[in-house]
Amino acid sequence: MNKKANSSYSLHERSYGLLIRNISITIAIFVTIAVTKLNAAPRYQSKANEKHILYVDHSGVLLWKDTHKAPSFFGVNYTLPFAFDFRMMKQMGVNSEKEIDNDVYQMSRLGFNAFRLHIWDTEVSDSLGQFVDNEHARLLDYLLWKLKEHDIKAILTPMNLYDNGYPQHPTKTQGFANYISKGAAPNNPKYWPVMERYLKEFVNHVNPYTHLSYKNDPDILAIEILNEPDNAKTTKQTIQFINAMAEAVRSAGWKKPVFYNLSQANDTYAVAMTKAKIDGASFQWYPAGLVRGHQLRGNYLPYVDKYLIPYRNNNRFKELAKMVYEFSSADEPNSYIYPVMARSFRAAGFQWATQFTYTPTAIAYCNTDYQTHYLNLAYTPSKALSMLIAAKVFHDTPLYKNYGSYPEDTIFGNFYVSYKQNLSVMNTDTAFYYTNNTSTKPDQIKDLKHIVGFGTSPVVQYHGWGAYFLDQLQDGIWRLEVMPDAIPVRDPFERPSPKRYVTYIEWANHKMQLSLPNLGTSFQIKALNEGNSYNEEAQNGSFKITPGTYLLTRKGVNNNNWKANSRMGVIKIGDFVAPKASPEIPIVRHTPYKSVTAEKPVVISAIVAGVQPESKVWLLVSGGFRFKRIEMQQKDTYNYFAEIPGEMVRTGFLRYWIVVKNGKQDVTFPGDHAGSPFEWDYAHNDNWEVPVYSSNAPILLFDARKDNVDFSFNPWNKGYHRALISTQDPGEMAIQVNTDKLDKRPYVIGFQTYVGDNLSGRVDEINSNMELAIRACSESQKPESLGIILVENNGQSYRANIQLSEEFKDYKIPIFAFQPDSMLLLPRPYPGFLPYWFKDDENKPINLKNLQSVQFIMGPAKATDMTQQKYGFDIESVWVEKK
Repeated sequence: MNKKANSSYSLHERSYGLLIRNISITIAIFVTIAVTKLNAAPRYQSKANEKHILYVDHSGVLLWKDTHKAPSFFGVNYTLPFAFDFRMMKQMGVNSEKEIDNDVYQMSRLGFNAFRLHIWDTEVSDSLGQFVDNEHARLLDYLLWKLKEHDIKAILTPMNLYDNGYPQHPTKTQGFANYISKGAAPNNPKYWPVMERYLKEFVNHVNPYTHLSYKNDPDILAIEILNEPDNAKTTKQTIQFINAMAEAVRSAGWKKPVFYNLSQANDTYAVAMTKAKIDGASFQWYPAGLVRGHQLRGNYLPYVDKYLIPYRNNNRFKELAKMVYEFSSADEPNSYIYPVMARSFRAAGFQWATQFTYTPTAIAYCNTDYQTHYLNLAYTPSKALSMLIAAKVFHDTPLYKNYGSYPEDTIFGNFYVSYKQNLSVMNTDTAFYYTNNTSTKPDQIKDLKHIVGFGTSPVVQYHGWGAYFLDQLQDGIWRLEVMPDAIPVRDPFERPSPKRYVTYIEWANHKMQLSLPNLGTSFQIKALNEGNSYNEEAQNGSFKITPGTYLLTRKGVNNNNWKANSRMGVIKIGDFVAPKASPEIPIVRHTPYKSVTAEKPVVISAIVAGVQPESKVWLLVSGGFRFKRIEMQQKDTYNYFAEIPGEMVRTGFLRYWIVVKNGKQDVTFPGDHAGSPFEWDYAHNDNWEVPVYSSNAPILLFDARKDNVDFSFNPWNKGYHRALISTQDPGEMAIQVNTDKLDKRPYVIGFQTYVGDNLSGRVDEINSNMELAIRACSESQKPESLGIILVENNGQSYRANIQLSEEFKDYKIPIFAFQPDSMLLLPRPYPGFLPYWFKDDENKPINLKNLQSVQFIMGPAKATDMTQQKYGFDIESVWVEKK
């Protein structure tokens, strides 16, 4: 019966239902207690090497028991055996084992040696806490087996205590999570025997592929008891709960480290929880929060400058090993962040870090896995290669090594990152890795043995949009792996749907030119992967290539010893994994300017994919009663541009379309409509429309009706309020923020808005002889100080204060009045204990052309009068204008 029907039950019926439920739970608990010790012996169990396991020394460092060396582990989470991913494989008719094979291969190519997964206990347990050996469990076992084959170690989190829905509605399961929630688990000791039994059966479960129980598998290194737990009402009971769960796994024969999550707790609880009988603490990091519903814009290097744990100097905490169970540059597609996060993790003492989450290739075209995350070698090549470089950073950086603060720390060790170039680079004597076009030269080109890249560099000229790998097998013989092109055709962080693509895959034939002394300019290129018959000679180091794996052999070198099944580490040199090409259907991705200047040329650019080589791309511009057609030029493989002459850019609105002539068919964008606006019966009203202003007109930076904002507090922060309200100005609205009392975190109230797009079409008009104007009012009954912070894309920030009155009015501040100061880190990160403020100490002069964001804040609280009454403000609009 559905929930609506339940709502019509009589009081007697509801009471009877609750009675039956409570009786069922009580029976389950008593049965569990009675049979806890009746776990059957495993069908078959090999004995693991008990010396080659990890232990934690007195200083909180994980060490191998046999060598006493400190390892490091870096990789990903991956959830295919469970929940939404599991259902999608079934829905799409995908062979889950084959998909696991493919994705684990990609993980190995990215240099990962760590895997973490929180188990959906609701799918592999019953109401009594018995482990259910079903299809989910079998796929988990298969995955662990394949990871073992690729030398990737695992930490498992047996309990999640949540449903299996996201992003769909949950399906029916039999697990104990149906009545034991995260909140109930630590607060109700009568539930503990159910979870204890499950944990014991989990660690004793025997993987049919490895013939090892989880507790005896040397490649399952540790256990994290519960994913993102809630805590009991008292620290004492929280510790009792942790100890009971830890004792359950140890009593079942578990001899490896036991971790528990501290980052979900407040600082007081976390310090108390260090006293529990655990070996390590787990943390997460989402530097700019989660699930914004759109791609974040701007420079986020200041956000990942440090990972500061407030209780890092606590003596008991120092004794605990430290793992990052999840991290991600969520809602952010770029390739410069992960290496810096890896460096910050090492500076904080972490030996394990696993990104959340690797997107299964079968659904990466639409990113329906977790819309806020997006990582896959085939579909996000630059970002994936930044994870490869991050893995190298993590392994190469000594524990607690500090490289200083941003921007000085953009060059560290063998690594370099750049926001403006969207670039990460690793440059060693033998390896050269890069995530985007770079002019950086390898340190020792003659000694290179490994090259991984995207785009063009001094050693590889390539204009495809896929990753490539070059590995030396012996002197004069290299393996080349080329991935297909990945073309981003939609914001991947919008609301997802399997009905639409966010990334196109194209198997194109591109020119590649290598400048490798070890290969010379004349070498053979012979295909290795199945179904590929390519066999050509390079001319002056240049050749045409399609996706696949190839053996490159210098002229005069014998390659008879190298076959497709020859080994290179954990893979065969003929192995190749890549998705099929997307449908050859035209698609255009274009973001219009927010505004432009009259009588000045406007360059229109777009990404165009799914077209034939002979296709034409036209820009159609409305000129009143006539259209002007301008052929768009191909800047590179998928980037097109055209310039609209200044005489067509008149005050008012600039309206235009992009038309793809694919064969005999015209397709018009926006809208993806058949035909062209030239045709008399074209029946669609979609177009791009850009406001055109005179050169003396103000430049609008923020409009409360339209622009996205990031608040300094979360919706669940009690006493803090935010709303979109109407104002006395006709048709206008304002963002309103206020608080009942400003006496605890977040200490400040306010918000940030990204303004880079608002400036981009009129940036040539920007100069230092301007004023910032703001229409705003105070929510208090007396004038209050509002801080306005201008944040540049280089990490510099500048602040000025104004006194707000109760009535809406315009305030104007000369740009020279803004002085170097700290910026608020918005959006707020997880965990919440991370810093609120960042300041670049370079103190450069302000440059409005670099303006990225504007922040509006009240606080921090410094006086008692700020904590005793309602505080807040309303902002309607912000603009810059000439003085």
